[in-house]
Amino acid sequence: MSSKSNIYCCVSGCTQKGTVDPDGNRAGLFGLPNDQTPRQQWLAKIRRDVGPHFKLSGTTKVCSLYFYESDINKGIGGKKMALNEGECPSRFPWRTSPPLLMSLS
Repeated sequence: MSSKSNIYCCVSGCTQKGTVDPDGNRAGLFGLPNDQTPRQQWLAKIRRDVGPHFKLSGTTKVCSLYFYESDINKGIGGKKMALNEGECPSRFPWRTSPPLLMSLS
């Protein structure tokens, strides 16, 4: 299984390239949804804003490292991966909500 590919994950700080993860396991690369609402949810989750430093294209992908295993449907032999309907990337090394402030009472 070759890891050489011109397809990269677009999540900021991710170094995933191709279809083999850092541990040598199969990794999937998933395109952003075409519908505007889910696409905006994905962009918010991956912390990306479309602009001069980030453009969306047909090759803009998010790797399987940012999805839970239960979000992904693997085909026979694990060769073909597809996301379950309506899934959104949700596994990130950063906090997904602001820290709670403690009141000084």
